[in-house]
Amino acid sequence: MIPLGPRINLFGAPAFYKSITESTMEDLALLALENYPSGTLVMAGVQSAGKGQMGRKWEGESGLNLAFSFLLRERFALPPSLLWGLAVSQYLDTLGVNSQIKWPNDVLVKGEKISGILVHRRGDVTITGIGLNVKQREFPLDLRRPATSLWLQGITLEPLEILEGLLKEIQYVMNLSEPRRFVQDRLWCLGEPISLSVTEGVTVVGILKGLGDQGQALLETIDGPREVFSGETP
Repeated sequence: MIPLGPRINLFGAPAFYKSITESTMEDLALLALENYPSGTLVMAGVQSAGKGQMGRKWEGESGLNLAFSFLLRERFALPPSLLWGLAVSQYLDTLGVNSQIKWPNDVLVKGEKISGILVHRRGDVTITGIGLNVKQREFPLDLRRPATSLWLQGITLEPLEILEGLLKEIQYVMNLSEPRRFVQDRLWCLGEPISLSVTEGVTVVGILKGLGDQGQALLETIDGPREVFSGETP
């Protein structure tokens, strides 16, 4: 692993670059065992076995996108996937790209996926992996949801430039006293009908009313109010 420059860091912790790796999250898990500090980060040029939610392969063209993971030892007021979704969305604001947070762990631009977030808790350590489509121009036709990239939105930046700006937003979001309302304001389908897959073969359908104090999705269903703490949207 190659140390990144001094401008690339999260709370002053070490940051590393690997030209190719199976998974930056697994790299971080090993560093956590070596007691690396909160904020330690690994960025990859190519990630050969990156995963999304439910173990799905992260669909990103090698070398064209931003893939990185970081570890934190703090506790959070909301599920980290929502917090970092807010950070990604706020960073996109700085580029003039309007986006929404799709509960619980994606960021969309005009309904198309531009970023996905995966979080694993291991003991007292939270390891987060973030993928952001940067320069990819074409995507597989069989994706569950259409995808987009910064390049397709007219933004031409290098992944390292984006990482520097995104880390600033992550640090900002971590210091928010009430992040829930900021996330809620950016929710995709807020006030609209939505279906959530909560377990295999079980789907909850209702109007998305907002977020609860623990980041759960609040739905108004035909049977009354319903709180969903884990699941996914199509």
